[in-house]
Amino acid sequence: MFEHRKMLKKIVFILLLVSSYLEFNAQCVPGSPPLPTVVVDSVSVLPNGDIIICWQVSNVPDILEYDIIMFDPITLADLTIATIPAGGATCYTIPSGSANNFFDTEVREYGVRVKDNCGNASLNGDNYHNTMLLEYSINICAASINFTWNAYDDFTSGTNVLYELFVSQDAAPFISAGTTNSTNITYTGVVQGSNYQFYIRTIENNGAGPITSSTNIVDISANFFLKDPSFLYLYTATVEAPTQIDVQFYVDTFADARVYNIQRKQKITDAFVTVGSVPAFKGMNPFIVFNDYDVDAEETSYYYQIEMVNLCNQTKIISNIGKTIFLEAYNDKLELTNTLTWSAYEGWLGNVTAYEIYRSIGGIWETTPLATVSALVGENIYIDDVSTTLEGDGEFCYKIVGVEGGAAHPGALPPARSSSNEVCVEHVPLIYIPNAFDPLSTFNPVFKPVLTFADPLSYEMIIFDRWGQKVFETNDINEGWNGAFNNKGEFQAVGSYVYSIKFKSAPGKDFAYRGLVTLIR
Repeated sequence: MFEHRKMLKKIVFILLLVSSYLEFNAQCVPGSPPLPTVVVDSVSVLPNGDIIICWQVSNVPDILEYDIIMFDPITLADLTIATIPAGGATCYTIPSGSANNFFDTEVREYGVRVKDNCGNASLNGDNYHNTMLLEYSINICAASINFTWNAYDDFTSGTNVLYELFVSQDAAPFISAGTTNSTNITYTGVVQGSNYQFYIRTIENNGAGPITSSTNIVDISANFFLKDPSFLYLYTATVEAPTQIDVQFYVDTFADARVYNIQRKQKITDAFVTVGSVPAFKGMNPFIVFNDYDVDAEETSYYYQIEMVNLCNQTKIISNIGKTIFLEAYNDKLELTNTLTWSAYEGWLGNVTAYEIYRSIGGIWETTPLATVSALVGENIYIDDVSTTLEGDGEFCYKIVGVEGGAAHPGALPPARSSSNEVCVEHVPLIYIPNAFDPLSTFNPVFKPVLTFADPLSYEMIIFDRWGQKVFETNDINEGWNGAFNNKGEFQAVGSYVYSIKFKSAPGKDFAYRGLVTLIR
C-alpha cells in the first residue's frame, strides 16, 4: 500500500511539471521581432590592463542570458566571447593577456546582447562601445609629452564628453593634470630621471558624469632628455699676432651639443657678439683652439666667452670670461728708460700669479724673461733701464706673458699662459765723435765715432785735409782712420781735418755729422 501511494505521488509531480512546461511554452513566440537593445554604460580599461564592460539590466521578460560580443575588424564578424546568466553580474571583465583583450595595441568594440528563454535575442552592434587607446610622442626640446587617443562617443548621453589626463610621478598617487574636449593634450614640466604613469578618463555630460571610461596606462621614464654639459671652460685667450688671438677652451663631449659659439666684445659695457662657431660632433677633441683673425691686438684688449648650444638650439651653458693682455710702452730719451704698462688678464680659475716680461733688441728676442713681476689688480707697470745697453739699433720690443696660479681645471689642464701684444719703442742713435787723436798713442791711435742704439743699414765716413783732398773713406762702422793716407800710405801732417759721417738707422732714418778732428803726435 505504501509503495502504491509513493508511486502515485511521483506521477502527480510529473504531470504538474509537464503542465507547467506546456503553459510556459505557450508564452514563447519563436522568431518574434528582435528584443530591445541592452543599454551598455561603458567599456573601460582597468589599471592592470583588464577590459571591463558594464550594462544595465534588461526589461525583457523571461531573460535567459547576456552574451558579450566583440566586433572583429578583420573578419567583420560579431564574436560571442562570453555568456553571463540572467540575474547575475552586470559587468564582465576581459583579463589582460587573454585572446580578446587588445587594451594597449589597438581599439576594439564590445557590446552586450540579451537572450530570452525562447531563444530570441537583441541585435548585435546596436550598443557597441569602443576602448580608448592612449598613445604619446615626446618632445625632447620642450621637455613635454603629447598624448593622443581615439574619441569615446558611445555614451547614451551623447558625444558631449570631457577628457581628463591623470599622472603619477615616481609611484605617487594619480592626480589630475588637465582637461580637454579634444583628443590630444600636452603634459609639460617633465623632470629628468623621473618615472611617470598616465591615463585618460572620459566623463560624460562634459564632465558632469556620472559614467566614465578610462584608457590604458602608459609608463614613461624621463630618460629621453638631452644631456646638459657639466662644464665649459675658457682655458685662455692669447695674442699670437697683431691680427690674431687664439681662444682655447675645454668642452664636455658627453653633452648633446650642436655648436660652440665664440663670442667677443671690447668694452665691459658692450654686449657679446658671436665672431665664430665650432660645430660639435661625436668623438671630437675636448680641447678646442679657435683663431680669431678679425682683431687689432695692438690697439686694445678683448673679452671672450664661449656659448654652448644644444641639439634643440637652446643655450645651455656659457663659459667663464677671458680678457687678453694689452701692453703699451713709452720711451724716455733723456733718462734712457722704457716704461711698460699692461692690463691684467682676467678669467682664470687660478687667477694670475705673475707676469713674465720678454724683450727683443735689434729684432732678436731674449730667451729668458727680462723680469718676472707679481700680478697687480688693474694696471701693471715695469720700467726698463736701457742706459747701459749699447748693442742693437735702438729698437726695443716687449711682450708680457701672464702665468696662471694653481687651480683644478676640467681635464686636469695645467696652469694656463697668455701672451700680450708686442710693442716696440725706439731710441735715437747716440754718437760720440772725438775731436783729436794720436796715431802713436796706445790709448787713442785711430779716429772713429762711437755709436749707441745704432746698427746702421748704411754707413759712410770720409776725411778731408785742409785743401779738400780726400785722405780716407770707409763704409765699415768698425774701421777708424789711423792718420795715414787711406790707412796704408804716408802719414798725414799734424793739423786739423774735416770729417763727414753719414748713416741710416735700422728704422730707416738718415743721420749726418760734419766737423773737425785734430791729428796730433
